[in-house]
Amino acid sequence: MVNNNTPTTLQRTGHSVRRQQQRGITRELVALALQFGKRYHVGGGRVAYYLGRRHFPQGLPASLADRAEGLLVVLAGDVLVTVYRNTAGFRATRKGFRRRGPSV
Repeated sequence: MVNNNTPTTLQRTGHSVRRQQQRGITRELVALALQFGKRYHVGGGRVAYYLGRRHFPQGLPASLADRAEGLLVVLAGDVLVTVYRNTAGFRATRKGFRRRGPSV
């Protein structure tokens, strides 16, 4: 998948900066999700990238894989809205996006 967004070119909301720091999610992990994660349209002009174990590139170090599993990155255009881990899978998360509607 080709994605022009990189963690250095994205605008970041104050919310996303706080959540990234609180959850220990580095720019490297965000870059992995944007490059290899599965893309979902979640409504309200937002796109989510979910990085499950099946999306990992070959040769990803185990320590990085453990931190990256279940990572979800939400973008609204070129703006990073939020990031978090969801090890239960993306299916349950998609239902939550539909229920809440657009927040940006």
